[in-house]
Amino acid sequence: MISGCVGGYAHRRTLTAAGLPVAGRGGKAIMPGPTALPLGIGHLSSRRPDVHEEDLHAGDRILAYPDGITDSRSPDGQRFGVDRLVDFVNRALNDQLPTPETMRRLVRAVMAHQGYELQDDATAMFLQWRPPRSPLAHLSALAAAGP
Repeated sequence: MISGCVGGYAHRRTLTAAGLPVAGRGGKAIMPGPTALPLGIGHLSSRRPDVHEEDLHAGDRILAYPDGITDSRSPDGQRFGVDRLVDFVNRALNDQLPTPETMRRLVRAVMAHQGYELQDDATAMFLQWRPPRSPLAHLSALAAAGP
């Protein structure tokens, strides 16, 4: 599970993850890593979850996924795995695929890997940061042009 806040005019991502999110920037996947134990076993540690904060750049993407993606197994028992997921995200970023198309391809890849037999939760979410535009931004360009 991932909880956090993305956005606002501060252009920051604040994230607490009981899982492994994948972030993408500049055509490369970045794995910030988990900041908390998975839900249901947090009581086993007295440590409070870490909060990961990062500045967002236009076009940054965040893939949130459960272990059902990486733990999915092929008919011969091979795990999909984190390495395969990161490779998939890297290829999608390098190919400059739109976020919705990346998700369609990821779902197909995970399902095909499992022989089209879903074994666990495979819900995923891929977000792309697009900074808000100031409603009056066009006026600064007009003012700079002069009379």
